[in-house]
Amino acid sequence: MTALSIVVPCYNEQDCLPELHRRLSAAAHAVVGEDYELVLVNDGSGDRTWPIMRDLAGSDRHVVAVNLSRNHGHQLALTAGLDICRGARILTGRPPSSARRRTASIACCPARPKSTSRSTPAISA
Repeated sequence: MTALSIVVPCYNEQDCLPELHRRLSAAAHAVVGEDYELVLVNDGSGDRTWPIMRDLAGSDRHVVAVNLSRNHGHQLALTAGLDICRGARILTGRPPSSARRRTASIACCPARPKSTSRSTPAISA
């Protein structure tokens, strides 16, 4: 179990993913040090969101990249991320998509106990 999981469903977010990763990683590190994970869920994006997520997961051990087979919608993508995250505390967010042009929304809640483990940083479902 990690101290903090940040779960972010993403849909066509190629332009903001590197900056989102940088900002969320810096914020998590400031709060819990190295004891965090950033779970990025690709919700069937049609752009380079998934390849960018894979690259981030390959270069940063804190990133868990999940690829859904098609667009299932924000809530199901969020549920997929919540299902695999391992944090004692869970932060959910939404990236500021260029289409939405709004500030990322964030909520925090305590985690539910889990018995699952992950074996790879990039998962396709």
